[in-house]
Amino acid sequence: MSPIDAAIIRRKLQRIMASLDGLRPIARLSLEEYRARFYERKATERLRQEAIEAALDVNAHLIAELGGEVPEEYYGGVRVLLQLYPRYIQAVESHLTKAGL
Repeated sequence: MSPIDAAIIRRKLQRIMASLDGLRPIARLSLEEYRARFYERKATERLRQEAIEAALDVNAHLIAELGGEVPEEYYGGVRVLLQLYPRYIQAVESHLTKAGL
């Protein structure tokens, strides 16, 4: 993987972590409080969306690195990763280690 790709993946992983950190205060709310707070619900939706998009982007980069064809739709990316699973796990572990996670 090129240093540029590694930097992109690192940045995407950091975005996932930031989104999860942003959800911590919301996780402390009771279900009733959460349902009653419009802005907290919208923030939750957006933070989840950002984390999921970053994770899907990481998957696309890993598929390309593993020599797979990157599908145009996200669902196809999940199927490709399942086919490349053994190499995918090794690549993920390597990237997490390099990112210090």
